[in-house]
Amino acid sequence: GPSGTETARVGIVGPTRMDYARNMAAVRAVARYLSRLLSEDV
Repeated sequence: GPSGTETARVGIVGPTRMDYARNMAAVRAVARYLSRLLSEDV
């Protein structure tokens, strides 16, 4: 990304017949949580 920014990726690995819509919603929720957590000043 641009200078001074960091990028991370969150993914999921599972069986072929998994509920993709439900799992991707969970991945998005975790990604939002991690984004907020990592953007806080520590």
